[in-house]
Amino acid sequence: MLSNKDIRLLRELDVNSRRSLSSVAENLRMSKENVNYAIKKLEKSKIISGYFSMVNYFKLGFKIFKLLVSFKDLGEKGEAKIIEWLGRREEVVWMGKVTGKWDIIISIREKDIEKIYSFLEDFNKTFSIHVKERQLLSSYEIEWLNEKYLYEDKSKSYQAKFNQKDDKIKLDEKDEKIVGFLEHNARIPLIEISSKVKLTAEAVSKRIQNLVKNKIITGYKLRINHDLIGKGYHHIFIALNDFSKIGEITAHYEKSRQCVFIMKYHGGYDLHLEIISESESNFREVILELREKFGNIISDYQQLTVLNESNLIK
Repeated sequence: MLSNKDIRLLRELDVNSRRSLSSVAENLRMSKENVNYAIKKLEKSKIISGYFSMVNYFKLGFKIFKLLVSFKDLGEKGEAKIIEWLGRREEVVWMGKVTGKWDIIISIREKDIEKIYSFLEDFNKTFSIHVKERQLLSSYEIEWLNEKYLYEDKSKSYQAKFNQKDDKIKLDEKDEKIVGFLEHNARIPLIEISSKVKLTAEAVSKRIQNLVKNKIITGYKLRINHDLIGKGYHHIFIALNDFSKIGEITAHYEKSRQCVFIMKYHGGYDLHLEIISESESNFREVILELREKFGNIISDYQQLTVLNESNLIK
């Protein structure tokens, strides 16, 4: 059970997980030592499972896909073998085991579309005998939202939106490495990055400032293990029969207290929402609201509950 202090701390790190201990301490009116202890405690308990940067990979020329797969004639060992195989692939940056129509969601990211085709060919050759159905979705817009359920003030919100049409920027090798380090761990110290890229801490700081200025990095968030704080983590994939209304759905869920992420696609589904629910009954209310408000423009939807996830950013 989270204490009031824990919630306030998570809120501070959700706004900017890279901010210094001194800054967090000042905002919370706590000592730096107490803040450090509280963070370490949340990390040790796995409630905080990591920190990451919101990177606009579209600006860097990447293509982003979701692969949805349902299996047949596959036991636990067979599923574990597939997950292990996926974990070794450079193209795979995230995957989640889910309940619902689909058994696994796979996030794929690559600059070279030929590598995506190669990955799909390898996957099909290796596992098609166990695949009941698959769906490949090509993403063209991503929107990060804050963990609004942490906030007493329901109007508190922020958005970081990326689109495939965003202007492209080519980074040098050192900037690419810095982006990679910050995506793995948004709280990595400057001195550690500087030793890895062979630059001074001051030079690294300036490069990070430029990455932020150019909107390649748009913020820093924390990863929360929602199951450990008594909440459910769900994905809803939606297909529309009236695509012109997609803005109505996204505008509604940008303000929703439960929605923390929105992604738009070309493919069998038009968008998906990531929902953090207070309980199973609360998630049923979310689904009921979706059907009541937007049922006339939705041709199909699939609700999935995430059982576990793996962040595999290489």
